[in-house]
Amino acid sequence: MLPRRKRKCPEVSLARRDEKVQFRDVRVYLVERRMGRSRRTFLSNLAWSKGFCVDDTLSAAVTHVVSEGVSAQDLWIWLEEQGFKNHSSNVLDISWFIQSMSSSLAFLRVASVLKSLPAALKSVEETHCLPGLGEHSRTVIQLFCSVFGVGVRTAENWFYQGLRSLEQVLAEPGVRLNRRQTAGLLFHEDLRVPVSRREATDLQMLLEDAAFSINPSITITLAGGFRRGKEFGHDVDFIVKTPEPGQEKMILPALIERLKLQGILLYSECQESTFDPQQLPAPRFQAMDQFSKCFLILKLGVQGPEMSVRDWRGVRVDLVAPPLDRMAFALLGWTGSTMFERDLRRFARLERGKLLDNHALYVKATVGN
Repeated sequence: MLPRRKRKCPEVSLARRDEKVQFRDVRVYLVERRMGRSRRTFLSNLAWSKGFCVDDTLSAAVTHVVSEGVSAQDLWIWLEEQGFKNHSSNVLDISWFIQSMSSSLAFLRVASVLKSLPAALKSVEETHCLPGLGEHSRTVIQLFCSVFGVGVRTAENWFYQGLRSLEQVLAEPGVRLNRRQTAGLLFHEDLRVPVSRREATDLQMLLEDAAFSINPSITITLAGGFRRGKEFGHDVDFIVKTPEPGQEKMILPALIERLKLQGILLYSECQESTFDPQQLPAPRFQAMDQFSKCFLILKLGVQGPEMSVRDWRGVRVDLVAPPLDRMAFALLGWTGSTMFERDLRRFARLERGKLLDNHALYVKATVGN
C-alpha cells in the first residue's frame, strides 16, 4: 500500500492592501523562520486589519523586523545574508508585535463604546465613567479637545479614524478643518498657555486704545473668570458698551478693522446679532445669548524668559456688544460662573416667580402674552 500523502494546508490569503493604514510611519516585516507560514499569514492579516503596514518582502523601507524564537544576533546574521543592511531598523521580538496589536484593539474597543452611546458627550469629564476607556484613550481625546474650535464630537470622530496626535490630524487628507480649527492648530502651542491676570489687563488697555480711536465714549469691561477674581484663564472675555442705543451693531466691525490696522489681529470670527425682544423668552434656556459677538486671536507681546523665536504669542479674546438696555444681563451672563447662574435662574423661578435668561428678567404671568 502506498503511503498516504500528507494533505497540504490551504494558504490563507493576505489581507487586502487597500485597507486604511493608520500607522504610516511603521512598516513591519515578519520573519517566517521558526514562525511558520500559516502563523505569519495570520499575524499579517491581523496587523493589516488594525491599520499596520506589513511588507511581504524585505526591503530598505522596512522599519520594524519582527521574529519569533530567534535571538537578535542570529537574526542579524540571517538578515545580512538576505542582503538587508538597514541597521536603523528596529529588530524586535514577537512580544512587541502582540503588545502593539493589543493597544490597537484597545483603541477600537473604546471607539465602539463611544459609537454606542445614545447621545453625544458634552464634556471630556463624561468619559471617566465609560467602560474600556483607559487613561491613554482619554488623554488623546483631551488633546484634541484642547484645540480651539474642536469639541467632543469632533474629537470622537478623529479618534474613530485612528488619529492619535495633532500631527496625524494635519497629515490626514480626509480631515476637513474649518477656519476656527485651522487657527486653533496653527496657534495651538500659544493658546494652551494660560492667560494671566496681568495679561488680561494688558489686553483690556489694548482694546480700550483701539476703541478710543473710534469713539472716546466706548467702554471695555472685563468679564469672565477674571471678573470673578481668577488669576489665570484660557481666554479673556470683554463687554463692549456703546454710548448710544443702536451703535452696538457697528462697533465690533469697526474694532476689528482697527485691530487689523495695528497688525495684532491673527484670527476673527464675528456673529451678527439675532436679538429680537419679540421672540423672547425662548421656550428652552439657551446657553449662548443672541447679542453681537466676535471670537478673536490677538497678538500679545511677551518679554523676558517667555520670549522664544518671536516677541509675541497668540491669545484668545471674546468680545460681545449687547444693546445698551441689556448691558446688565450681558455682564451677568458673561461673568458666570455656570453654577452660580444656574442657581440664580432657579431662585428667580422658584422663589420670585420670574424667568431669568441671558437677555432679561421676565414676570411669568407676562411670558407668552
